[in-house]
Parts: sequence; C-alpha cells; structure tokens
Amino acid sequence: MKPCLLLIQLFCYTLVLQAKLECDPNSSTKKADPTNPESYLYCNLEGTFSKRKCLPGKVFNAEAGVCESLGSDQANDDPFSQPFYQAPGEFLQDQWS
Repeated sequence: MKPCLLLIQLFCYTLVLQAKLECDPNSSTKKADPTNPESYLYCNLEGTFSKRKCLPGKVFNAEAGVCESLGSDQANDDPFSQPFYQAPGEFLQDQWS
C-alpha cells in the first residue's frame, strides 16, 4: 500500500512542477490545483503559475474557472427548488388569439 501512495504523491508532484510552465500574464489563465480542490493555479504578472486558495467552503471549478460553493451543482439541478414563473393570462391569450 505504501509504494502505491508514494507513486501517487510522485505523480502529483510532477503535475505541480509541470503546471509551473510559463504562461501569458495578460490571459488571466487559471488551472485546477491537482493536489487540492480548494485551491487553483493562476498566471501571475511574472508569467508563471502561482497557487491561490478559494474562500473557506468553496472549491475550484475548472470548467467555469471560479471558486464555487460545495454542492452548488446539485442545488441548480433540482427543478422543484427553482422558482416557477408563469406568464399572465392576458399574455397567453394574446399569443394564441
């Protein structure tokens, strides 16, 4: 079990080293931190990736490029938790008349 854990740590360390490649400081590039979902790597003014932490209770969403609250995806997936807006009756009558 310990050799496997050592291999995983070595792999993660390699990913972090590879993430420190040069980048365009004007691009606002952000990448997920492979070692911690609560932090991310961003391109600083020196053109290298630096590590930043999300606010407490938030994790980095690599697709959106922002830190989000835990479980935010589940909350938005439930149609019954969202408000239901119905058009006024006059609006519907005008469309079908």
